[in-house]
Parts: sequence; C-alpha cells; structure tokens
Amino acid sequence: MGNKKRFNYSDWWTGKVYLETCPILYLKGKDKPLRSSWVDYDPRDQIKIRSKQKKLFEIQCAEHLNEFKKSFELQFKNSSEKTYYLNSEIMDISMIISNKPKRKIVFINRDFTLEHGAVENIKNYISRQIIRGKRYFEFMHSPNFPFQNFAKIPDEVYAHVCWEYLNWLKNFAKQENLALAKKENRSEFGLRSQQSVDERIPVPVIALMCFYKGLHIERTNGDKIANKYG
Repeated sequence: MGNKKRFNYSDWWTGKVYLETCPILYLKGKDKPLRSSWVDYDPRDQIKIRSKQKKLFEIQCAEHLNEFKKSFELQFKNSSEKTYYLNSEIMDISMIISNKPKRKIVFINRDFTLEHGAVENIKNYISRQIIRGKRYFEFMHSPNFPFQNFAKIPDEVYAHVCWEYLNWLKNFAKQENLALAKKENRSEFGLRSQQSVDERIPVPVIALMCFYKGLHIERTNGDKIANKYG
C-alpha cells in the first residue's frame, strides 16, 4: 500500500491549502497560508484539481468576455464618434496583448495600469497557451481560498479575454464596414461599384492583422521566452 499523501482535493477546494503555482495575498507578520505542491496529492486528486481549475478558468473567461462586449456595445451605441471609438478600442487591446514585457502600460482612457509583471504574464500566456497550445491552468485558486486578490482578474484570464475580445472587435468592424458599404451603394443608386470589405477596414485593424501574421512568424521561427512548463 502506497504512502498516504499530505493533502487531498477537499483540502484544496475548501481553501485549507493552496498550490505553490498560484499567487497569494496576505499581511506580513500574520500566519502564512498553507502551501502545497502537486506531489502532495494522490494522482486521482491531481486530475480532479486540474479539471476544476480548467472549469473555473473557462467560467471566468466567459463572464469577463461578456462584460467586455456589453460595455463596448453600450458605449458604441452612445458614442458620437463611433469609428474613432472602435479604432481606439482595437488599438488599446492590441497594445495589451502585443506589448513586449519591458515596462508597465498606462491606459489613460481606460483608467487603469498594467504593471510590468502583468504585462509579462499576459505575453507568456499568449505565447505558450494560445499560440503554442500548451494548455495548463495551475494559476487558478479554489474560489474558497481566502488569501487571494478577489478584486483582480488573473493575468492569464485577462490575456485570454483580451485575445477573444480583439477577435470579436475585428469581426464587429468588418460587419460595420459591410453595413456601411451596403448603405452607400443603396444611396448612390448603383452608380458606384462596391468596394470590398477589406478595403473598408480601418487602418488600425489592417495593422493588427499584419501584427498577427508577424507574431505567428516570429514564434514559429523560434521564440526565446523561457518555458517553465515544458
């Protein structure tokens, strides 16, 4: 009979312990929360924890992406400069996911700052998980663990949401340009030939498409970012 492990799934789920792969938040001088590593769990509990972490990640991503979309649609509806607002939103989000991890990013219009550590985490997530397909969710706490920053979206969740949101914005821009093209053609009684949708895509969107292609080429030619997880 094998040795009994220190912890089990219930210990992790109830917040009794946390995994060392997750960031924590506590006051110095106070009792530290109980840390654990994967070797402290039975293989069956490891599988159960990883499965729950993946589910928690997917739930958070879906919730925040929906919030991003609703916020944009409301502001776009009320905006007097719709094209400018759409382009500005695309450029802000593209900066978040494409900025090299050398400095923090300050978004005056969005009223928040991404510190250097968050920028690096976002870049690493996009490089390892979205582009290379190395899926892991070891950064997710149990929602019952008290020593975590509940007011902050995990960097990896934020990265995934921004990536999905940017793709959604690109499609939104195409649909807007298509609608504009149809409207213009109707107003001109067919005297003007219809431009292709790609020709009507705002310049920032075209630049972003080029960025995606360049990012893919850069990664396939050899990304030098250290990959701790294999």
